[in-house]
Amino acid sequence: MARQTQTGTGARQKRRTAKTDRQQLADMAKGHAEDALAALVEIAREGGSETARISAANAILDRAYGKPSTASQTAADIEPLPSSVNLGELSDEELVAIAQGGPMLAKGTSETA
Repeated sequence: MARQTQTGTGARQKRRTAKTDRQQLADMAKGHAEDALAALVEIAREGGSETARISAANAILDRAYGKPSTASQTAADIEPLPSSVNLGELSDEELVAIAQGGPMLAKGTSETA
């Protein structure tokens, strides 16, 4: 029985140590974040290949705004546009809502309803 307790304690200690190690590594990496961003900006502006420039630009945008959601993540959230809708009859607010992937406002309703 005592042996199992020691194993459990050792496992907890290993997890705690691994967590501490990851935190220390993250803290060290944060110390280089400004230089890393500057390097990405330099590559995005003056990189030798188009692929390198695009990759660096995407990395900067991902860090600034987060990665864009994929179609599979948002498809269930998007209300389909009824086939009988005449886009010329929609208000600017309704067109903006559709463009942003939100639900279309019903005719005659306000934005706050």
